[in-house]
Amino acid sequence: MKLKFEYTVDSEINRVKSTLEKKGFFKKIEYRLGFPRGFNLDSTNFTNLENQIKNEFALDKIDVIKKDIADKWAINNKLINDFIDSTPYDKPETLDIFLTQYGVGGSYNPPNRIIINVYFATENKFQTVVHELVHLLIEKPVIQKFKIEHEPKEALVDYILINNKYIKKILPDYKAQQRFIDKLPNKELLDKLTWV
Repeated sequence: MKLKFEYTVDSEINRVKSTLEKKGFFKKIEYRLGFPRGFNLDSTNFTNLENQIKNEFALDKIDVIKKDIADKWAINNKLINDFIDSTPYDKPETLDIFLTQYGVGGSYNPPNRIIINVYFATENKFQTVVHELVHLLIEKPVIQKFKIEHEPKEALVDYILINNKYIKKILPDYKAQQRFIDKLPNKELLDKLTWV
């Protein structure tokens, strides 16, 4: 699987706007969100949005993070491919990674887009990429098929990251998100995921 990175003013504007479009969801789940200075979840006036994003644009910092992710991906490439090949689901050929300073820590858009907030994601951005990759792989065949809600979905991704034999080698110190630790889907569903 190849990695393709993007970090542009336009993608940052879109990230802020898409975060605001989901404000009801974000208020409900109480996630921490990042915005350009002068903006928040209740903002409706976008007059200065582009200028503020340009002022905060941090290409040098993003380039360092991009290199770190790409280097760790290269080191773990065989294990990542073994993991992906072990799943019975569709696999994207390219993983589009949008780096951002805004929104939540990490998110994904099927079939192949991952968004990593360089300020809120864990110190190990590569770990967040792997976490979101698992989301991408299971979204349609598991999450949508079995109509799994947000909290059990996050718990399931953590379960896979902790229990999969390939991922355990890639992220041996991965810890489950405390807020979802007791939200796993039922055992019947877990038993169907024989590849975990």
